[in-house]
Amino acid sequence: MLLLYIKIALRNIVRHKLTSGLNIMGLALGLTCTLLIILYVGEELSYDRHFTKAERIYRITDEGFGEKAKHWAATPPVLGEAFQEFMPQVEQVGRLHYANVKVLQYSSATGDIRSFEEKEGYYADASITEIFDLFFVKGNAQHALNETNSIVLTEETANRYFGQEDPVGKILVEAYDKKPLRVTGVIRDLPHTTHLKFDYLISMATLYAGSNNGALSSKGWNGFYTYALLGDRSSADKVEGRMADFTAHFYASPDLTRDQILANGIFRLQPLTEIHLHSSLEKEMNPNGDITYVYIFCTAAVLILLVACFNFINIATVQIFKRLKEIGIRKVLGALRSQLIYQFLVESLVVTLLAAVLVVILMFFALPFYNYLTGSDLLFESVFTPVHIAGMLLLVLGVGLMTGLYPAFLVSRFNPINAFKGNSTPSSSVNLLRQGLIVFQFAISIFLIVSTLVIYRQTEYFQRKDLGFDKEQLIAIKLHGDLYERVVANTSSFKNQLTTNPAITNTALVSRLPGERLGMYSFTLQGKTEEEEALNMRYMWADEDLVPSMNIELVSSQNFKSLSSDSATAFILNEAAVKFLGLKDPVGQLAKSENSGLTGPIVGIAKDFHYASLHTQVEPLVIQYKPEEAGYLLVKIKVNQVPETLGFLKDKIKSYAPGSLFLYSFVDENLDQMYKAEKRMSSIFKVFTGFALLISCLGLFGLSAYTAELRTKEIGIRKVLGASEKSILMLLSRNFIKLVLIAILIASPIAWYFMHQWLQDFAYRISISWWIFAIAGLSAIAIALITVSFHAIKAALRNPVRNLRTE
Repeated sequence: MLLLYIKIALRNIVRHKLTSGLNIMGLALGLTCTLLIILYVGEELSYDRHFTKAERIYRITDEGFGEKAKHWAATPPVLGEAFQEFMPQVEQVGRLHYANVKVLQYSSATGDIRSFEEKEGYYADASITEIFDLFFVKGNAQHALNETNSIVLTEETANRYFGQEDPVGKILVEAYDKKPLRVTGVIRDLPHTTHLKFDYLISMATLYAGSNNGALSSKGWNGFYTYALLGDRSSADKVEGRMADFTAHFYASPDLTRDQILANGIFRLQPLTEIHLHSSLEKEMNPNGDITYVYIFCTAAVLILLVACFNFINIATVQIFKRLKEIGIRKVLGALRSQLIYQFLVESLVVTLLAAVLVVILMFFALPFYNYLTGSDLLFESVFTPVHIAGMLLLVLGVGLMTGLYPAFLVSRFNPINAFKGNSTPSSSVNLLRQGLIVFQFAISIFLIVSTLVIYRQTEYFQRKDLGFDKEQLIAIKLHGDLYERVVANTSSFKNQLTTNPAITNTALVSRLPGERLGMYSFTLQGKTEEEEALNMRYMWADEDLVPSMNIELVSSQNFKSLSSDSATAFILNEAAVKFLGLKDPVGQLAKSENSGLTGPIVGIAKDFHYASLHTQVEPLVIQYKPEEAGYLLVKIKVNQVPETLGFLKDKIKSYAPGSLFLYSFVDENLDQMYKAEKRMSSIFKVFTGFALLISCLGLFGLSAYTAELRTKEIGIRKVLGASEKSILMLLSRNFIKLVLIAILIASPIAWYFMHQWLQDFAYRISISWWIFAIAGLSAIAIALITVSFHAIKAALRNPVRNLRTE
């Protein structure tokens, strides 16, 4: 019986090529979109779960209390040992400390020097390799990070420097301080689905050996990422319950009570597997994902799948009314209701399986584009694993049953007498359901159009917003090693050499670039004790040319050039800092910087400019005159002279500091990286919105063909009585347009609500204008008209005599 039903299904697919083709294509597109979204969501949810002890690994964070307090991902350097001693449930503790951007060099036996900039690296406790079970391809895992000046590389990093040579025992030299680092191990590259991204690990002993200040014994400097491996997962609640006790113990002082300590903050336990999607703390290792986007894409997947399913149901009901006589004969010959339900469910599954075959083909061509959009590196073979194929078959089975149930039950309730009387017009209830499904399909499409437009406009807003400084044509050259020493020691001479090029208008030294995370240090006004007025603010160190090079507007019209000869340093505050300090006119007041210990005057007030992401409000900023802390040389150049100027800069640096790498970036491109998640989301939404519209139109195309066929004689009579082609076109189109208008009314307020909620996450955001809904609505109407018009025009132009002869 099953084979018979499959044969009938295939025969009907061949007989009704148009509707069957539309059904298969619509389902295939819907399933493909859904599978791609599932892949993306699955990837986001899989972060850090590949570590064998992931369920027992926790990161310790530092949550401050109060209006101006922050929640820190990093903790004090001495916390790890104290935590392990205090908590018996802790099996191991390991720390990581960011090693800053380093330029490493390797001189081979042949004299060949290989030098690369390494942005991702950490000083690490030896226990880190055990906590995360890092797999060593070469070297001894137990001793690799025990000794001073030892370094462990990832496979990719080792290949860059050593190629086919055995890296273990080789020496890498850090370009800045000429420190030799002996390679003691090579670990397998970690998958990209981890918050823990690095190219190398340097032994923690190396950091301690090279440090002569008290920072590494400080309880007030949050500079280390501390991870705890618990003995078992069930002990997490016990440890979390004792975090207040530990905080009070850690900061215990004769001058402070327990309540006073806990009023300032508390340490927290954060599961490793929640860091990527649930954490955006101060001083995160890297920008993390957002669980909100996972929810958004899951919703999009469900909506697109529903559009495809409703499309299937609509077209399936059309096919049923073309097969009424067949169904009637089967019932007269004794077919049971259960047999008819079974037959049409089998036919639905056959169509869905054919769509699944098409999905495999579509996935093959879509994966490169998917990787481009999401930044993934999925291969076709890795997608169609046995587990994925089993999941896909379950999805296909579920979709086949869901889409086949209504048509099957509709057939089983059908009265065979109506077929033999020639009544092939659907009942009012069927028509109502069909119209409801069309409304629902287009409501989803309009919702996606509005969402795409809002996301796109917010992303564009980030690009267009005036940041308060000139980011265009601003090149940042990384200072390292000999280049740093020579530029800082002879700043004026080097700058003069650069400005001989007419394309270069300004140069400046600066510690960090806009878009990079600026450190926080205390700032104390003279006459106030640190306990009274030491406030933490963002710091940027620079020379006197930063303000003109970035075209930062000064409210007080003063710059570091007004610095007197007896002052070792000076400060420029932004407006947010002045407000933060509660001052009216701070210019001329003396202040002290915690980082340098230097005292100097406040010489200027800068208008607030966006040195960080537009996701947050402008924070208080101190620009301190301290060129020796420079990390970059900023070079402002004229428009349309980029290639020539870059060549000039490269030659100058090569002659000024031979052997130094020419490492540069554009400030505006660096700033764009902060909005990568929004750009990615915008691009993905555009694609899936297009697919949702296409699937809806496939259904509308099939329904308009059926409607034109159903009203063939009516159209013929109207034409004989003098109806114009235009009136026929309007007759066949207006019902569909009416349904689209209803969809617009339903979708618009829902889309406004959800997009309004999404925009609340941004400190600087667009307003949702009325014309967004107008564009979405008009687009949907235009697409529906174009879709319906094909069959409407064809019916309107047909010879009325042929229409009246049609049975």
